Amino acid sequence: MTKQSCKSISYVIGDAAHTGSHVLPVNSIRSNGSDMLFTAGRDGALVVLDSDSNLCNHIQLHSDWCNDVVWHSGSTLVSCSSDLSVKWWDFDTNEHGLVGHHEDYVKAMCRVSSGHIVTGGLDKVVNTWDLETRSKLSSIDNTEGEMGSIYSMSSFERMVTFGDNKATISLFDTRSNEIVGRLDGHGDIVKSLVMGSNGQLLSGSSDGTVRLWDLKRLEEVKQYTFDGSIWSLYSDDVNLNKFYTGTSQGTLYETNQDLTKPLGQESSGLLSICKFQDELWSSNMGDSTMKNWNDAAKTKRGAPGLIKSRLLNNRRHVVTLSTDNEVVLWDIVKCRQLQKFGTDRAFEDVINQYQTQEILPTWCQVMIRAGQLFVVIKESNYTNTELYGDDIREYVLSRVNDDTRYTLGKMVLTSIFHRFVEYEMNKDQEIRELRMREIKGNSKLSLLTKFSSHDNTPQSSSLPTPVEESKQSYFDAVADQHHQQSLQVDDHAEDAHQLEESGNKRRLKLFSRKKSTISSVSTVEDERGMQEDIPEGSLPGSNETSRKPSEYDANSLGTLIVEARQFYQNATTLNSLSTSQWQPPPVEEVPLIDDLPENLHIIVNECINNSSSEVAIYSDELRNLQMTTLENVLPRWLGTYLLKNRCIVKDYSKVGFTIQPDSTSTGLPALAQGAGRLNAYSMLRVKRILTYITDRFEKPTTEMNQGLQADSWLQVLCHGKVLDNRMTLATVRSVIWKQSGDVILTFRRRQKETKAIL
Repeated sequence: MTKQSCKSISYVIGDAAHTGSHVLPVNSIRSNGSDMLFTAGRDGALVVLDSDSNLCNHIQLHSDWCNDVVWHSGSTLVSCSSDLSVKWWDFDTNEHGLVGHHEDYVKAMCRVSSGHIVTGGLDKVVNTWDLETRSKLSSIDNTEGEMGSIYSMSSFERMVTFGDNKATISLFDTRSNEIVGRLDGHGDIVKSLVMGSNGQLLSGSSDGTVRLWDLKRLEEVKQYTFDGSIWSLYSDDVNLNKFYTGTSQGTLYETNQDLTKPLGQESSGLLSICKFQDELWSSNMGDSTMKNWNDAAKTKRGAPGLIKSRLLNNRRHVVTLSTDNEVVLWDIVKCRQLQKFGTDRAFEDVINQYQTQEILPTWCQVMIRAGQLFVVIKESNYTNTELYGDDIREYVLSRVNDDTRYTLGKMVLTSIFHRFVEYEMNKDQEIRELRMREIKGNSKLSLLTKFSSHDNTPQSSSLPTPVEESKQSYFDAVADQHHQQSLQVDDHAEDAHQLEESGNKRRLKLFSRKKSTISSVSTVEDERGMQEDIPEGSLPGSNETSRKPSEYDANSLGTLIVEARQFYQNATTLNSLSTSQWQPPPVEEVPLIDDLPENLHIIVNECINNSSSEVAIYSDELRNLQMTTLENVLPRWLGTYLLKNRCIVKDYSKVGFTIQPDSTSTGLPALAQGAGRLNAYSMLRVKRILTYITDRFEKPTTEMNQGLQADSWLQVLCHGKVLDNRMTLATVRSVIWKQSGDVILTFRRRQKETKAIL
């Protein structure tokens, strides 16, 4: 069965590694009940504080909001995120990995006494996970029409309560995997839940009320009304007689034996409340501060994070704005910061200053996620933008032709993965050489057999022949090469997940990968209607624990590798193995970008089934990219380009225009073909039009006889404005012509006083 999916590549510009201070609001504050405080932020980070509220450890675990975190056991935390994932992290060893994912934002989670983790999200699904095997144990659907999104959870022993946007609270028994009761009474989303050990429950809702429930009788016991929507609740009282409430207005309340009083006011809504070491902590939506209500000196003030970005017309520069109003200019090709403007310059003012008149199509999507600058590259857009050689000199060391167009997206992707391509080329050479030796062995043995055969030679033997040994050696090598791409999983082993170390940090790779067994080849049709031979079975390329062994990812680069290996396996002559199946783009066509930052964070994303957004299935710094893992997770479209130099050929837009002498022109010969209508690629430069004009003069001019270049003495105008020779037709049409119909261009001899329009 083919699992349809789409994949993209992202990279994060700036300091990808988290510094230990949240840069966006903190969604969840939790404690292990003794000596550790844990926080999860909208910057996708987790932070651990010790008993003295000092930083113990931190990690940038998610690529979007981290919505909740729970302590599992020992030094292991589990978190859930708007990047659709549920992940674990051991803050002692820095080991971390993927537990699984939902198909929409994962908003809430809890741990039950069995050690299992229960999660709920906007996909209206409650999942139960086994952390030891990284597998989903069960799933229940909470859908009721368009409603059913889950926003809150709490647990005691094996029982879980969850609240949704139907204003309903459900009681879920993890032992039977069934809903055993429902509580109705709230008038809006149930945003917060706290279960007591005495069979009672506190619930807070956007309707502005907190309600106390008896879970045994499934009845409401009491109701408390506050000044705004209830965003957070906390109680460490087993009988729930004393609890704390945070509202959307930023007010913190304490309720004790039905007596409620305000403790203080924040500038914005309270996202989370927690008591730790007898001190009360809270976070708010306005900034990344964690306030200590008992000791102001312990309050944790976060660092600034990015909140806004704009990609400029040149498709290379981006302007960003941070939470502290600092404006910065970035180059997304160099992957570096170009200039800081501090807080004195307005965001729009910097954009206006650096905006260009270039009209270029977009080759990537630029966005702010988790307080950082993300660049996302997809198959549908990476070939869109072409630049002339004189526009890319600052990016590359190799020599380029000024008048040749180079594809920007190809340059970026080739530069990011050039070590991977080198790895695959070397590996491919080894495989072909091994197969050549096997074919030579076959040939020699055939001659020996022909001249030394006897009638009494046994037809079979329990001992392998040299050819059989050679053949088996080859197939074993091919199998090893291929199977190393898959991460083996023993469901009963302690190392059911695979980790790869980098320095003193072990980074997230892939989990629950099954060995692939290739049984046969079948033909499938891709989204462009092209037929491809795809091996049946479970190919590498999926890290999702919900995928069955019979499913494979036909969109993985791994399928290309399998096809190449099968070609070599079926080859019977040395000549057919002399040329590699890989023909990567030549550097003359796609020059490498000079000196990309080694700490550039690279992410492979995948949109699976009906998920609302992509899931990050691989993440690492450029210097630590794991080659065998990339074979499994990189998209097939990227492999087709990197290893075969093939991509979708697009019909680029054209511009219709006419050329005629300018009204101020004198002494120039007429055009041999008059002022006929022309069509040209929108990226054609004015400089090329000058050459076209001189080529069609009925007779050469004095300048032409002197061998002068056309751009040194001739100029093109539109609406009476002299055009810069580097300007493209697309820019002329959009910036100068500014109307429908064919663009009318005129020409004349260059006038020294005239300043060209850039």
